[in-house]
Amino acid sequence: MESAQGRTRQGRSYLWAFGVFLSLFFAAALAGSGGLHRLWVSVFLVSAGTFPLMLQLAIGYALDNRWRARWRREEHPVWYWAVIALSLALAVSFGYAAYALYLEGG
Repeated sequence: MESAQGRTRQGRSYLWAFGVFLSLFFAAALAGSGGLHRLWVSVFLVSAGTFPLMLQLAIGYALDNRWRARWRREEHPVWYWAVIALSLALAVSFGYAAYALYLEGG
């Protein structure tokens, strides 16, 4: 049985989260160009990469291209897992970039 809170999340906009994602991404770019230690650049990159995945797992809905809670796991499992897999690929690629940047030395 679906809770009332779960029903209110479907269709809700999480466009604010896109702003957080962009802020973390640009913080990594600014930290790198500003000469901040490469550890901080890596931290910002990993945070930006994992943020969309963590948000979707926390709210229980996969976000569509307009950052709206669209697909619930029980109702649309194929779409839900496809979007979660794309978010996981984003997190892994940002994590790998951060790891390579940290080892390379910037």
